[in-house]
Amino acid sequence: MGRMSLAGSNHMQREAGFTYSFVLGLIAVSAITAFVVNRFVSTEFAREKESELLYRGLQYHQAIKSYYESGGSASYPSSLELLLKDPRFPHKVHLRSRYPDPFCKGDCDWETITNDLDQIVGIKSTSTKKTFKRNHFPVGVTLQGAGETYSQWHFIFSPKKTFPQQIN
Repeated sequence: MGRMSLAGSNHMQREAGFTYSFVLGLIAVSAITAFVVNRFVSTEFAREKESELLYRGLQYHQAIKSYYESGGSASYPSSLELLLKDPRFPHKVHLRSRYPDPFCKGDCDWETITNDLDQIVGIKSTSTKKTFKRNHFPVGVTLQGAGETYSQWHFIFSPKKTFPQQIN
């Protein structure tokens, strides 16, 4: 009887070892899966913020263009608030609301880009995070440098210069 007891005990130890190995393997696979899923989700979240940055930046670009073309004297706004309520035209709205920089947390805002007269010609993000998008930008986005960080994406309105046609 003592002998059977030892054989049964040995068999139980092997099963316990197999179960332990199986559980460790399952934990390792679960950890790797969680890491991959987390990486995918965070990348998708960052790409969404990047798309939102493009949308909001282009809204400001369009608003600056609207302000510039509405005045008759071809002038840029001196503040972003003038895009919300243009004193030259009481009922004219160039931008429905101030859109915050999607990469900005806390007490920060867009950085304005001004001309020599201190008028706002565009905006840019203050974020130095690396971008996903590197090419095929829409009209209204000017890249500074390689455009590898969001602060290098400038949303600038520059009117097209018209040249007189040459008569031959």
